[in-house]
Amino acid sequence: MTQPAPQSSAQFLGRKILAVLLGIAASIADGFLTAYLRGGENRWLIIIVFAAVTAPFLIALAWVLLVPTPAADEHGEDTIEQVWYRDASQGALHDLVAAVGLATAALVITNVDISATAVLPIILVFAMLDVVVRYTVAKRRMS
Repeated sequence: MTQPAPQSSAQFLGRKILAVLLGIAASIADGFLTAYLRGGENRWLIIIVFAAVTAPFLIALAWVLLVPTPAADEHGEDTIEQVWYRDASQGALHDLVAAVGLATAALVITNVDISATAVLPIILVFAMLDVVVRYTVAKRRMS
């Protein structure tokens, strides 16, 4: 694998500034799109809130895509933390599939109608907590 050509500090700083500006522009565009799709009276409030909420994530995405990072360690995937995380996330995926399958069956059997906006955050939190618990258990077993 070839190494990228070294950049001057001015080029590197320019990429950082560009990433931040693109992230901010994307978050403002997201605010306008959300206000347009939602309609309603308080469009400026919707624009400001959605732009503020999505800005950190969109800036981070632009940063990852535009700002070069140092070359990774050849054996970085061999660290024990990587093994713990990989095992935790694989186990959490299996737990998530089983939990969603059982919940879907229960909803079909009971004929309960639940909004996706109520269920999806619960599923997301369940998945994140599952990874954290599995990671912590793996870490404590090895220490």
